[in-house]
Amino acid sequence: ISIVVSWRIIPFSSLVILANLQNIPESYYDTVKVFGGNKFQEFYYVTLPMLLPSIGVVLINLTTTALSIFDEVIAISGYQFEIQTLLVYNYSTTFNFLDFGYGSAISYVVMILSGIFGYFYVRNMAYEK
Repeated sequence: ISIVVSWRIIPFSSLVILANLQNIPESYYDTVKVFGGNKFQEFYYVTLPMLLPSIGVVLINLTTTALSIFDEVIAISGYQFEIQTLLVYNYSTTFNFLDFGYGSAISYVVMILSGIFGYFYVRNMAYEK
């Protein structure tokens, strides 16, 4: 399942970080070289601070994806429920044990968590512009 989810996550994450790397001006690196900085200092004082907004977007995207893993688990393991993600647990509680109240509560928690992470995702995307 991790391979399937990796195929879903890695392309977007790579593109976001690559786009941000390409937008770092060369003059910043030249300034570090003028003041006698080495490659580690270039990375630590120039590259890493410029990548922090993109890393934030990627981490929020990873967290949101981790909350929403359901169809990959069902497609690979069938309906055996050997792998318990939050949504698979919600599905098995609601429809296998017919505990609709508890299943609804889990759905509300997932919705609230997704909303919180979605808010931070949108805020980081607006911050990047």
